[in-house]
Amino acid sequence: MRNFFRSNNFYKILSIVLAFILWFYVNERQNPVAEHVINVPLEIQNLSTELVVSEKPDTVQVRFKGRHQVVEKTAPREFNAYVDLKKASVGNNLLPVSVNAPDTVELVEVYPDKVNIVVEKVSEIQIPLVVEQKGSTAPTYISLDPIVRPTKVSVSGPQHILEELGEAYVAVELQQQKTNYSEWLPVKVRNRKGEDVGQWVRIEPGVAHVFIPVIKDKPDKLLPLTVEITGKPAPGYQVERIIVEPASVAVYGPPELLDKYDQLQLGTVDVSGSRGNIAVEKELQLPQGLAWEDKQTVLVVVVITPV
Repeated sequence: MRNFFRSNNFYKILSIVLAFILWFYVNERQNPVAEHVINVPLEIQNLSTELVVSEKPDTVQVRFKGRHQVVEKTAPREFNAYVDLKKASVGNNLLPVSVNAPDTVELVEVYPDKVNIVVEKVSEIQIPLVVEQKGSTAPTYISLDPIVRPTKVSVSGPQHILEELGEAYVAVELQQQKTNYSEWLPVKVRNRKGEDVGQWVRIEPGVAHVFIPVIKDKPDKLLPLTVEITGKPAPGYQVERIIVEPASVAVYGPPELLDKYDQLQLGTVDVSGSRGNIAVEKELQLPQGLAWEDKQTVLVVVVITPV
């Protein structure tokens, strides 16, 4: 035994033990065990298709513990809180809450550990489907009445919610539309107060096709853009060509006013004494009564080269 304490093996084992004690001490100081409380969404499972939930808590509080650094990074989505409704009946059901926690933490408490779930028999009604249209078409375009298919949807859910239903609708957002609008959109429902009740009901079908014809409303005309050159380049130089981008624009307005114009004037560019290209941006000033869709500046480049 005396030889063992004098051997290298003893000091090796002693160093390992001391290192473990030191690691444990530092870990406890820098990363201690901590508790945390978060709200976790409450789900339901195993509910008969003939029944529907009309009232339940949205969330439950979950208390858990673990190492501080782990606890701080644990999010509600890593937990699964649910109530098993396999044996639920119509009316009030006081049932236990089950929670699945991630392996990195330890579950301490769930509050409340039992919740009241109100269950009703499924009822079904048919209501018209309407189109809620927002946004606008591009200038000179208008939209005609939308066509939606199907025209009615079946809504099933708790009777007291169905009695308060306002309408089923699809939401359309027009964004400077120039062509016909054709999309499949989700069907939504709201009550008479304008509140969304989609979470409490089933909608069949869940999507609908919307077609909105978009047509030209006002006549337009494609007019070239011109610029006037003033002054003269430096001796020995010449204006070789003039580039206008865009070279023409589509303007719209009353037909009798459009007939008066074959081109639009951008103004003047002075090239006096120039020995190189000139590039300027011009604002298009339209005659009163005319408008254009793309209200951007126009780039004018005067190409000047030696004679």
